[in-house]
Amino acid sequence: MCTAIREGRLSPGTRLPSTRGLSRQLGLARGTVTAAYDQLAEEGYLTIRPGSGTTVAHISKPAPASAGRPTTPTTPGHDLRPGLPDVSAFPTRAWLAATRRVLGTARPEVFGAGDPQGHVELRTALVGYLGRTRGVVTTPDQIVIISGYYRGPSLLSGVLAATGIHTVAIEDPGHKLFRDVVRRAGPTVLPLPVDHRGARVDALTSDTGAAFLTPTHQYPTGVPLHSQRRQALSA
Repeated sequence: MCTAIREGRLSPGTRLPSTRGLSRQLGLARGTVTAAYDQLAEEGYLTIRPGSGTTVAHISKPAPASAGRPTTPTTPGHDLRPGLPDVSAFPTRAWLAATRRVLGTARPEVFGAGDPQGHVELRTALVGYLGRTRGVVTTPDQIVIISGYYRGPSLLSGVLAATGIHTVAIEDPGHKLFRDVVRRAGPTVLPLPVDHRGARVDALTSDTGAAFLTPTHQYPTGVPLHSQRRQALSA
């Protein structure tokens, strides 16, 4: 499909079949088709908007260089710097509709400081979502809503230090910010090697009190943690 898009056989804005319909046509599992759509969207070939379907994205084509003339640098079609999401894809309409629906029926206390763990309604909804999508069995009192992704390692590092854990392994290569967050909390950071199967969990020793891992998309390699290594960690 990406070849057809690059060659212009699928023009920008073309509406593609739903994952359910395409899976029937090709005789594939719907999950396989969904994963392929998601990958093409991450690479900039498709635009996926909930409720509006999937369409071919507008991709920039480099202009041919003139023979004998120096080429002029052009503005890249996509900003691939890490930590910068495509905010143009934010579902503004759906977000506004949900906000109006919730605020229109919310109790007055919702507008106060609230529970430091997060609103119980949100945590209850997450219990069902995590069970359906991730197979996680949990309860609302075991969930904590945080203000941002980096807040998680900060809180966990403080908890680990308070319980007497002095050594923490972090993937190497990995995000420098995570290492800094853990160091500020007190524990010593040990590098954990990463290969084509993700973190080398066999390199963990009995002296390691905890390990920070990224199971689905390791930064900066992008590899997922292999299932055998996940099982080894939970054994």
